[in-house]
Amino acid sequence: PHTLLDIQLGDDFNQPIPPGVIPPSVKKLCFGYAFDQPLVPQSIPDSVTHLSFGYSFNQNISFSCLPSSISTL
Repeated sequence: PHTLLDIQLGDDFNQPIPPGVIPPSVKKLCFGYAFDQPLVPQSIPDSVTHLSFGYSFNQNISFSCLPSSISTL
């Protein structure tokens, strides 16, 4: 839904995030323990201000994949 503000993906989630899947209303996005997928440009919406990754995340992150709105990483 377009009113969703926070998404916390479960510890077992480890799937790619294509652009447009995360609603543009989301402000806080938390990936769980197992997430280890590369980020592609525009997969994280410009509305996101807080972004966190779990223990298993081990990917290079290009600045083009992170919106400038992020204040907490």
